[in-house]
Amino acid sequence: MNVPRGLDAVGKAAFREAASILAEIGEDLDLNVSALRAYAHSESIATSIREQWLAEPRAVLTGGRGAQVANPVLRELDRAERRAADLRDALGLTPLSRRRAGRAVRAGRPAGAASARDRAQPPSRRRAEVAALIRRRCARLLATVDDAIQAGAIAREEAERRLLTRGLDPAKYGRLLDELRHATEQVVAAHELGLDVAEYRTYLDRLYGQLEADSVVDKLPQPPKRTLALRW
Repeated sequence: MNVPRGLDAVGKAAFREAASILAEIGEDLDLNVSALRAYAHSESIATSIREQWLAEPRAVLTGGRGAQVANPVLRELDRAERRAADLRDALGLTPLSRRRAGRAVRAGRPAGAASARDRAQPPSRRRAEVAALIRRRCARLLATVDDAIQAGAIAREEAERRLLTRGLDPAKYGRLLDELRHATEQVVAAHELGLDVAEYRTYLDRLYGQLEADSVVDKLPQPPKRTLALRW
């Protein structure tokens, strides 16, 4: 199937991958062009907003009169990724959504049925395609981890600059800076993976609140119990 015009590179890749999955579960692609285009467009929007966040991963900003306000980019990112996730589930692009709808990737064909062209391929070619798909998924996961770690490092550096601007010694805020880095990593990774980040957003806001204090805070907020293992 040809990729519709008007999609960027991210959208085109999302369209092709989604179309491939729908073909595997026996869906008529011609009947799903509009839904596929909407999904691909949602992935493009989510990626664009995510890049804005990674360029300046600050959960809390200083508004008028010095008031602390939530970064609106995070809200828009959450909305865009929820939209993409909803369309992903509606199309049956995840194993869970396919199980709910009673659909599955075809494992074979009835006895006597004609082989589809893609199923007439030699087993070695099919295995190579599956291996390539696994590599793409693994690469995407590793990219998510890299993005999260990079965002955490940027957040820590920005926090250090804020302390220096106020004439404070960042060395005295080591634990707080480390937690800011860790919490930022968790928020970014959870967003990338489509997980709920409400707890870590709240935690991150509290950490930034302590960063604005005039003296070192010995006791840090209680972190969320659930964490993602980003280093091994």
